[in-house]
Formats: sequence, C-alpha cells, structure tokens
Amino acid sequence: MESLAPRLEGALVVLEPLAAAHGEELWAAAQAPEIWEWLTNLGADRAVFAEFMRAALEAGEAGREGPFAIRRRADGAVVG
Repeated sequence: MESLAPRLEGALVVLEPLAAAHGEELWAAAQAPEIWEWLTNLGADRAVFAEFMRAALEAGEAGREGPFAIRRRADGAVVG
C-alpha cells in the first residue's frame, strides 16, 4: 500500500511521516500554551498525549490517515 504521508519538503518546514521517534519532540512542542487556546489540550496530560500518538500511528500504519510531524527547517526542531 502506498503511504498517505510521504516526506514533503518546503522552504520553511519539512513534513515527515509520523513515527514513534517523534514522540518526545512532539510532547515538548505541545507544551506551548498558545497552541491550545482553541483546541483540546493534548499537551496537558502525558497519558492523553500518548493515546493521541498511539491512535495516530495506528491509523497511519493501517492506511486510514496520513499523519505528519512538522520539522522547522531553520533549526531542525519538531514544532508540530
């Protein structure tokens, strides 16, 4: 099956197929309070975040979704 989330590169960011290895960097990025003003705060509780990651990885592996991690080109940091 063809991946729904191929690596995509732009001038400012790189979209990488989501992998378990992104977990710690995504957790750190999720601590910025301003990103949760209008969304469910997945970064408030480690267990909720872990379940989000598990579900996203499972959906990607099953071909139901194409989850990405967003890496900023300027410094290589995962920002989303």
